[in-house]
Amino acid sequence: MASVDERDPRWERLDRARMNFCIQCGRCTSACPLATQIDYSPRQKVNEERLLEGENLDEWGASVWTCLACYNCNEACEQGVHAASIVRVVRQRLFEMGMAPEGINKVAAEFSRSGMAFPVTGFTRKMRKEMGLGNVPTTAADPKAMDEVRILLKRARYPPLMEEGGED
Repeated sequence: MASVDERDPRWERLDRARMNFCIQCGRCTSACPLATQIDYSPRQKVNEERLLEGENLDEWGASVWTCLACYNCNEACEQGVHAASIVRVVRQRLFEMGMAPEGINKVAAEFSRSGMAFPVTGFTRKMRKEMGLGNVPTTAADPKAMDEVRILLKRARYPPLMEEGGED
């Protein structure tokens, strides 16, 4: 396992040789729950990465953030290309370069602050009370859990944490 300040190799795993095994059959796109609903194609994402070779990341556009990360495309691919993994690596590079959409950055900032993806609102508390549930347990109340959140964000190269010099 990589140390906190090192990049986790699992974030970098992108087998370019394996990517070239893609025969553009479309099985990944057929398995994608988004492909029939919007203009999104895992097959196209594999081809774009193969052609762009990690450069011109702005060419990917907003669709790279659309992927649900359900990994259906990975399971459907008989060539083992793993389109969702390609999208994950591209997202990470965009995130690291500060090219993530504002909404993604807001979620990451909230996660960094509280250990939760979204803030607990008055409406959430009211609904939980109506359902007989207690308060939302917060990660922020557990220092060890927050240390783990920061480790995850550092490994993902979350830009504000990198600007802190790597240490909290």
